Amino acid sequence: MKKYLFIVILLLLLFKTSVYALEINTESENILLYNLIDNKVLYEKNSNENTKIASITKIITVLVALENIDDINEKIILTEDVFEGLIENDASVAGFNVGETVTYEDLLYAALLPSGADASQALAINLFGSEKEFVKEMNSLMIKLNIENTYFTNTSGLDEDGQRATLNDLLTIFLYAFKNDKFMNIFNSSSYTTYNGRLNLKSTLSYYEKTYNLNTDIILGSKTGYTNLAGLCLLSYAKNDDLELLLITTNAPVDDNHYPYNLIDALNIYNYYFNNYGYQTLLQSNQVITNVKTKYSQDKTVNLIYKGQDFKYFLPNNYNKEEIKFEFKTSNYLTFNNSIKKNVGSFTMNYQDRQLFSGDLYLENKIDFSIINFIIYYKYIFGGLAIILIIYLKKLKKN
Repeated sequence: MKKYLFIVILLLLLFKTSVYALEINTESENILLYNLIDNKVLYEKNSNENTKIASITKIITVLVALENIDDINEKIILTEDVFEGLIENDASVAGFNVGETVTYEDLLYAALLPSGADASQALAINLFGSEKEFVKEMNSLMIKLNIENTYFTNTSGLDEDGQRATLNDLLTIFLYAFKNDKFMNIFNSSSYTTYNGRLNLKSTLSYYEKTYNLNTDIILGSKTGYTNLAGLCLLSYAKNDDLELLLITTNAPVDDNHYPYNLIDALNIYNYYFNNYGYQTLLQSNQVITNVKTKYSQDKTVNLIYKGQDFKYFLPNNYNKEEIKFEFKTSNYLTFNNSIKKNVGSFTMNYQDRQLFSGDLYLENKIDFSIINFIIYYKYIFGGLAIILIIYLKKLKKN
């Protein structure tokens, strides 16, 4: 997964189109599903629209904090300004107290796992002196990532004028975060105990799993979010066999029972793709691709093969094999002069009018020279020469 940023951005520009159907009902209004193995968007709905992202914002808060913390084990004392406005805004908190001594590591885990706004504000104030200055650094990171449609006004994701994002931008941000090992260690955690042992922090996903008896084993890491304008949100990634998917959703409905439609959407989408899609082997090493006619050989045709590694492509399990089509570029005839070590042409493989692969063609076996077939091939020339020779011999005999 570790790639240079410009490669990631280039891939995003190349693969913004959804090419796979999602044949299940979803509640979220904004959806983006991404294949982390192939760096391709698999499905999207309103992914480039401005949307509120609630506490998914804390991913950026933690990422910026990590890039500005010198010592993650450094101890700090939480002051009153850390908790200012949290009750009034009905913000979720991790449970820290005024005057409590914590480490930066405590705050990082507290911001992501239980989505503590007290932790995100503590990071901002202790690293940059105020939330306002910290937010400037968050927006500077957006500039660094060439992101134009996402802007922050606070560190917690609370609904405010000007705070906006798109799912496409969040994808770029997360792929950047994926390169940060410490971030991923936190993001992938389900629980954490603060250094003083007072708080045992649990991820919001663990709460949903326990409360609604849901199996979330396929999800490796996640960040939930909720505000009135953002609805229920979720950024997560999951893995099954050789497939690894990233999913971002926002604007799932909120009912009186606080049912986790965001998580239900995620589980349904992941299971749909895990059960119905996979990497299909479309080419095998030494597979015969086509055959061509030969000259001067006892064999009338010779097979042409693909010599590379097996080629797999992400497709539905029930894909129509008849829709795999090959196009070739090679000579109409091949002779014994062609080596089995050098390519004798090329081919492309297409599926539903999309080019999936291109490669070189090689002889399966060498072409043996046949003097008899050489003569047969040029029978008219040899016949003509024979007639001329006979006439010439007859003339000699008369003389």
